[in-house]
This record gives sequence, C-alpha cells and structure tokens, in this order.
Amino acid sequence: MLDRRIVVHRSILPEADDDVIASAILEPRHKRAGLIVTTHDTAPVRDALAAVIERGEVRGACFATQTSQADTDAHR
Repeated sequence: MLDRRIVVHRSILPEADDDVIASAILEPRHKRAGLIVTTHDTAPVRDALAAVIERGEVRGACFATQTSQADTDAHR
C-alpha cells in the first residue's frame, strides 16, 4: 500500500507509436517525482528517458523485457 500522499497517474499509449511515447515522457501532463515506463526498448524512448534523467526529473531507468516464452522458461 502506498502512502496517502503518493498519487499515481497512468497513461495508456499506443505501443507501436514511439513518437507518442517519447512525447509523453518528455512532456508530462502532471508534475512528477518518478517515472515507470513499460514499453519496447527503442532509440526514441531511450533518448526521451535520457533527456528527463539529464533534466533531473528522474534518477535512472531500467528496462525489463520478456521477448519470448523460451526466455521465460529459461529463467524458471
């Protein structure tokens, strides 16, 4: 359970549109103290994340990607 002072804003974006995703990362609708991104690892998304890290909006980023059932089976 999160503290009552924490507010989570969620955006659902078209996963195939890197420009929309990058724009949402670079130009948030709300002031933020953190960022969780679940999307494909692409150059525009990495560049947008690097920009917000450089601006000091977030401290780092980590991608966790499951690429196939074989990867899932290999980690069991």
